Amino acid sequence: MSDNKESSVLFSLNDLMGLEEDRIRQEEQAKTNAVKAAEAARLAAERAKVDQEEARMRAEQERLRLDELRRKEEDARLVAIQEAELAKAKADAENQARLAAMKEQQEHQRRLEELRQDQGKKKLKIAVGSVAALLVAAIGLFVFFSVQNSREQERQNAMRIEAENRVESERKRADEENRRRDEAQKALLEEITNLKDKLEQAGSVEARAKIQQEIDAKMKGGTGRRPPTGKGPDKPKCDCDRNDPMCSCF
Repeated sequence: MSDNKESSVLFSLNDLMGLEEDRIRQEEQAKTNAVKAAEAARLAAERAKVDQEEARMRAEQERLRLDELRRKEEDARLVAIQEAELAKAKADAENQARLAAMKEQQEHQRRLEELRQDQGKKKLKIAVGSVAALLVAAIGLFVFFSVQNSREQERQNAMRIEAENRVESERKRADEENRRRDEAQKALLEEITNLKDKLEQAGSVEARAKIQQEIDAKMKGGTGRRPPTGKGPDKPKCDCDRNDPMCSCF
């Protein structure tokens, strides 16, 4: 009997402990759930705040875009109004000028009519004839001076072209003379060089003298003067380069 009571007491204690543990777990779970719920609420609030700010910025950008669009439309409307006003003012000015010209023409015709009535047909014919004569004379003078100016211009152009052709001909002739002179000078230098080579290779005095005479003749014909021969008591001092084809100092 005592064993059954003891077992019953132990069972009751175990039940109580199990209930306490369950309560503790439930409280901890409740705290955890509360923390999670609070975090979720905070995140949801932050997301809502961000969404609200983005919506506000989009609304502000849309407002600015609409304001800019309205400003451009207003500017375009003002420009169109100004252009229309300018066109209207221009048309009014043209109309006024046309009306003024018409009035002036009518006034002129009225004065001519009065003149015809006052002075008669004869005087009017004389006046018209005088005007016509003056007009014909003016036209004649204009034509005369135009023809004279055209002829003078043609004469000057012809003189200028003739002078240019003459200068070009003189230039070509001078270039041709220079070319021929250069070619002759070059040929002469080659001949003198060849003769000097022969002079250095000549073995006898007679051959050297003959070649020297040819060199002197070539140089005299090419320069217009006879270079010194180097013979006799008046032999000049030789300062030229012996390799120079025009040098005759040997």
